[in-house]
Amino acid sequence: SFTTLCGVVTPNFTFDFSSGINDCWEQANSGTPSTSPSGTYSDWYEKAFLNDINATGGAMAINLYTSSWFPETFDSWVITPGFNLSAGGYRVKFDYGLTEYGDTTSGSLGSDDVVQFVVSQDGGTTWTVLQTWTASSNVSNNSTQYSYDLTSYTGANTKFGFYATNGAVADSEDVEFFIDNFVIEQLTLSTNETAIKKNNIKAYPNPFVDVLNISDVSNVKSISVMDVAGRVVKTFDKPESILHLGGLNSGMYLVVLNMKDGSKQTIKAIKK
Repeated sequence: SFTTLCGVVTPNFTFDFSSGINDCWEQANSGTPSTSPSGTYSDWYEKAFLNDINATGGAMAINLYTSSWFPETFDSWVITPGFNLSAGGYRVKFDYGLTEYGDTTSGSLGSDDVVQFVVSQDGGTTWTVLQTWTASSNVSNNSTQYSYDLTSYTGANTKFGFYATNGAVADSEDVEFFIDNFVIEQLTLSTNETAIKKNNIKAYPNPFVDVLNISDVSNVKSISVMDVAGRVVKTFDKPESILHLGGLNSGMYLVVLNMKDGSKQTIKAIKK
């Protein structure tokens, strides 16, 4: 017999934990995001999401609890397969929630309990924390969706991890943290979303002296500055949020934002 090795996945990708995790996921029982995970097992386990007996399929859960008769402190991980995000423009999302252990009622993390969602762009060697849940996070016992724009993450072997520790303090809290429906997908805005994002772009201060700020250039491909006669007096092929226009004469100008979707937005600006 033999086992087929898991390769790097190019999204879109969906995993519903209906049977827990498979061999393409990793487990670890030691290390933190700052020191990297190690080990081969985990305290995360498969269970009905939020302890809902009517839920279809499974989810991953971890019991966060420390007491005088159970003083053991753990650092526990579940880690995704590697993903090739080099094409850019992805987002990650999943459902999460927190309940009392073995129940559906709401609970709260103990004083030093921590759950983190982390990312690694080098196949799991170094990690960056994207989200942290602690006692002050007020996690709901209803399903909540987490979503994160991965535009700035383009690694060819990017992994995500869920890290949890119960801490050493013997708190009274005895809760379960759940994750479900892990998705990585292409981030595409609908027509309405694109229009809203485009129309929300502002230029300030207006009038300006030497510098004009653009509120959001994430979807701007290039910028042209024209005088009232329609002559292009300045271009920015790699636009930044700060436009240096000190060399222009006083007067009114048209700042044309050439969007990545092929549309344009024109803003009137006055130079003092």
